[in-house]
Amino acid sequence: MDFTFGGVFSRFFKLIGENLSSLLVVGLLFTIAPAVASYYGLFIWASTNGTDWQTTFMTMRPEVYALLGGGGLVFIILNLIGTCAITEIAILGGGGSKVNLASVLSHAVRNAFPVLILGFIVGLLTALLSLLLIIPGIMFLLAAYVAIPAYVGQPGLGLWGAVKRSFELTRNHRWGILGLLIVMGIISGIISAALSGIASVTPMADVPLSLSITQGLINGASTLIDQIFVAAIYVSLRKSKDRTMPEQAAAVFE
Repeated sequence: MDFTFGGVFSRFFKLIGENLSSLLVVGLLFTIAPAVASYYGLFIWASTNGTDWQTTFMTMRPEVYALLGGGGLVFIILNLIGTCAITEIAILGGGGSKVNLASVLSHAVRNAFPVLILGFIVGLLTALLSLLLIIPGIMFLLAAYVAIPAYVGQPGLGLWGAVKRSFELTRNHRWGILGLLIVMGIISGIISAALSGIASVTPMADVPLSLSITQGLINGASTLIDQIFVAAIYVSLRKSKDRTMPEQAAAVFE
């Protein structure tokens, strides 16, 4: 099966349709709820200080910065747990295997810290290469785009091995991945703008807290969709490049 736009979107919608309950549980716990909590926290914090959160941020004490940094790290780790779980669900679902959510989350928690380090490595290298007129950084990011799913889906690769595996999987498909991300970004932006517009004309629009929570819901849902889309791209690449049968890919979690 070739790696195509239609094939990726087909797998994306099939993944959602066949694993909706599991994806909703993971998404609500590790992506949407943390996003809502962060927006709620920022709102309460700004209200307490009697000014907007940007101004408050610029005048904070050092210990508050440390507290926010810790909270941000927790937020990132929760999102990474969600990403790991969604990747495993995508592989299991594609192979026709039953999704045991407790087992999936156990694996995801175990993988969270290594994946955090992997994300830092990819982000740092992307930033350094972006200093060279941006283009090298973009190309590296596209080449390493499925490094995290590769680490989750193929245990034993190691951190740098997952980056190398991503390079192998994305070779000759990087412009296609960029196109997919642009299309998905446009669709996601349109949906987010529409939902924000609807929220702004509801009876609760005059309640700042309500709008803040709504924005957290929208951003969390958008992040969840991105996580599912990355998993769909990874599974599609493996099927195209390796000719790996879905059952074989899912067997690593047994």
